[in-house]
Amino acid sequence: MSELNYASALAALDDDFASASAQTGGGELPVGRYNAILKEARIVPRNNGIALSVSFIVTEGPYKGRYAFTSYGLHKNGLPFFKGFLQMIQLPLARLSELEKSLPQFPGHLCVINVQQDKQKPQYTRTYVDRYLGMGKVEDYLSPQAQPDAQDDYSDIDDTDDVPF
Repeated sequence: MSELNYASALAALDDDFASASAQTGGGELPVGRYNAILKEARIVPRNNGIALSVSFIVTEGPYKGRYAFTSYGLHKNGLPFFKGFLQMIQLPLARLSELEKSLPQFPGHLCVINVQQDKQKPQYTRTYVDRYLGMGKVEDYLSPQAQPDAQDDYSDIDDTDDVPF
């Protein structure tokens, strides 16, 4: 992108920049209840086992677009909580061995999440699903990336031979 394209992309954001509130810190969601959409679920390594890591995007209110995260340990003691989560988002899973194949079915579940302070480690929060609301499209809630305005005189050039070194 040339300097001119950067300049026009940045200029297009001037009004948003002027009205934006300065924020510092990690951008974590405060304790509370939020309407959210399940963005992604994936199996991840965890200590001596595996877990399902889940991310949500808040869909409404002053924290719209912010993320919340939770995970479910896939071990004997964690399975009741994981089954409760599946039941809450109305995603049937007959066998745990089917989980990996089922991962594409997780995104899009709209629900009410409850972010609570962890009682044992108060510096952290825990996220729970309180209620299922239906299905939606994750793409509708992703932040659009700033794009420069199209220029009438713009044309692609072949710069494969233009090596600066």
